[in-house]
Amino acid sequence: TWRWIVHALGESHLQPRPARAVWGKSLIARYVPTNALMVVGRIVMAEREGVAKRICLASIVYELGLGFGVAVMLGAYFVIQLPDLQDQPVRYAVLGLVPIVLTALHPRVFFPAANWGLGKLGREPLPKALSFARVLQFALFYLAAFVMVGVGVYAFAKALQPVAASDFPYIAAAYPVAFCVAVVTFIAPSGLGTRDATLAVAIAAVLDETVATAIAVGFRIFQTVIELIYVAIVVAIARRHAPSPVGSRSSAR
Repeated sequence: TWRWIVHALGESHLQPRPARAVWGKSLIARYVPTNALMVVGRIVMAEREGVAKRICLASIVYELGLGFGVAVMLGAYFVIQLPDLQDQPVRYAVLGLVPIVLTALHPRVFFPAANWGLGKLGREPLPKALSFARVLQFALFYLAAFVMVGVGVYAFAKALQPVAASDFPYIAAAYPVAFCVAVVTFIAPSGLGTRDATLAVAIAAVLDETVATAIAVGFRIFQTVIELIYVAIVVAIARRHAPSPVGSRSSAR
């Protein structure tokens, strides 16, 4: 999805294999406090693939905005599913966040707001705004990604503890809530501690608190291992298919 965002911003030459390697390696940099190294590292690596720095920075801004916005909307669903609020019709008021998020992601709002923030950081403005139709398209991709992770959290919890099928929507929607907290507390590397604690508290509404904590910690370890395996695979594939240096070809001749 990040590569498609880069393409939509005008850099259509970025190929899948190097793009996956660049994005994958930047995942590792998330574990450095403030997550700044992830942004800088991806910009530097993408520039080697011919992506302009402004375009890459713009893609990261859109990636963060879309991911956070979709997570907030799913968080609204999480609140509606809270067991303690099932008899409270007022819980549906949280759905008001959905139009607010969609408005915030609209080009007429997101584009000037992002440029204002970049200006405060001493950065150049975004080169172009994505149409609202493209924003909604990418939002659906991030929605699908969160659903996949939610299924993973539920399956992981069910492997450790008997979990009722009726708890699936709640447990699956708990991860986006934890993701939102991790974004807000960006000073913590990859939301380490804050995301896990939030996930544990959320799951504790339907499971024992000790079990919920064990699931949250265990899922963090599991997800980190999967990320490392993914990065190793995409980097190996990218290196295998990388063009040979000119000097090597000349020597071979």
